[in-house]
This record gives sequence, structure tokens and C-alpha cells, in this order.
Amino acid sequence: MANQKAWIEDHCAATGETLEAFVVGNGDWGGGPDAEVAESERGTIIDAVRLSILDYESDSGIGSVQSHAVYVWTDRSVGFVVTNGGLERMHWVPRSPTDVMPEMLGR
Repeated sequence: MANQKAWIEDHCAATGETLEAFVVGNGDWGGGPDAEVAESERGTIIDAVRLSILDYESDSGIGSVQSHAVYVWTDRSVGFVVTNGGLERMHWVPRSPTDVMPEMLGR
């Protein structure tokens, strides 16, 4: 199972980063959790204190994507959902230019 709130909190705890804001998109790859986040809140910046709206369980296994698209900003990185064959996870990239080894997603 997947929980975006937990993914974000785990990242911040592991890196010492501070969550600043996030934007939620649709869960529209079929079977997405459209009822979990009000349509009126999608596509708008949401303050970090409201992270609990992403506190729901979704299936992260092979098949249809089950969570919402999100962009997440911390003080040092930007996170977003990536998928490979329906397997979901958060991926994080530096917020500002920095020396870093880029990764190939989807493997």
C-alpha cells in the first residue's frame, strides 16, 4: 500500500528538509482516488500544514496508478510521483542547481 503523506514525511525525516507546500493534481489513470481531495483544491498551492489531505491508502502495486499526481516543495528539493508499470513511488530532485548524479527513472 502507498500513502503519499507518509512518503513525504519519511523523506523530510530522512533528509532534515522542511516541507513548504504542495499541489495536488488528478488521480486520473483509472481507479484514482478522486474523492479523497476536493476538485476545488486541485491545481492550487496548498500549505504544508494541510498535508493530512494526502493521508489515505492506495495500491502502489502493478497496474493502474492509484494516487494523485503531486508536486511537493521542501526547502531543498521538489518531489513528484513516478510510476513504472503502475508501481508508484515519490522521486525527489534538487530545488536549485547543484552537483548531483541524475537518475534514469522507470527502472
